[in-house]
Amino acid sequence: MSLHVDGYDNFVEIGRGGLSTVYSATQLALHRPVAVKVVDLDPDDATARRRFQRECAALGVLGESPGIVPVYSATFTADGRGCIVMRLMRESLADTLRREGPLDVERVIDVGVTALTALDHAHRRGIVHRDVKPANLLVAEGGEIALGDFDISSVDSVRSSTATLDSMSPPHAPPERWRGDAAAGPSGDIWSLGSTLYMLLTGSQPFGTASAQGGVAGLIDRVMNDPTPPVGRPDVAPAIESVIGRALAKDPDDRWPDAASMRGALLQASGRTSAPSGHDTATPERSLERAASRVGPSSADRSSRRREVISAIAVVVAVVIALAVAVLIAFG
Repeated sequence: MSLHVDGYDNFVEIGRGGLSTVYSATQLALHRPVAVKVVDLDPDDATARRRFQRECAALGVLGESPGIVPVYSATFTADGRGCIVMRLMRESLADTLRREGPLDVERVIDVGVTALTALDHAHRRGIVHRDVKPANLLVAEGGEIALGDFDISSVDSVRSSTATLDSMSPPHAPPERWRGDAAAGPSGDIWSLGSTLYMLLTGSQPFGTASAQGGVAGLIDRVMNDPTPPVGRPDVAPAIESVIGRALAKDPDDRWPDAASMRGALLQASGRTSAPSGHDTATPERSLERAASRVGPSSADRSSRRREVISAIAVVVAVVIALAVAVLIAFG
């Protein structure tokens, strides 16, 4: 299918997901390369078009922020599909990981700090990413990292029914998403980033994929019940692994309270600086002890409840597996 967008030319497909296709293109007025994300939108659905415009306008509150891929404009193709014009990036960290294998520890710390700065900026403005993963951490020509592909349906002011299983990548989706909480908040992004940092250090997702033994149901069980496997790298300090481990806590209340707190802890664990004023300045180890001693149900009780949830999920697992084909498209 040919693509026509006023003011842009030289379209070349560079990526495809379950709900959109991304092209490199040239912005004619400024003679600069851009990325154009075309959203699978029914051109005859006026309500969907208006919602797309509202969501893009709401997403505009992100503005120009370090660590977030700049969005230049939002418009429609000649045949009525929605499209978002962004800075053209060189590749994703998923590409880097496939080419180079596990990354250097210092580079992973850089990625974590950048992503957490971006998430803090977004969360403070009511925007949840919902799909943090290596494929959405993009590398510019100069080597800088930026977080892209925010889920525009997650903006607080325009949240809609499109925030579903289709908008997440199963191996990096937090436990609460599998429990059916499609509106999982910022703590879900914390979990997904923890999973992403783990993968950048090890080359694999902490709980495997839906294509492993047990399929989607097996992945759900591991995410919700299995302890996080050790990173297994002698050059990864225990304090750094503890920061990632807390991000991957099963219970959202046991994770870092916000992106800024995790960023401060990651910097501190890596020996770069103290946690910023006003954030949790305890060591990652002490933070984990405090989370474990928090007044409330014991970890054993929570584990028991999680097992009960898995039993309940088993009742509808046939539905989940029926969705698996659609979900797997979004892996990245």
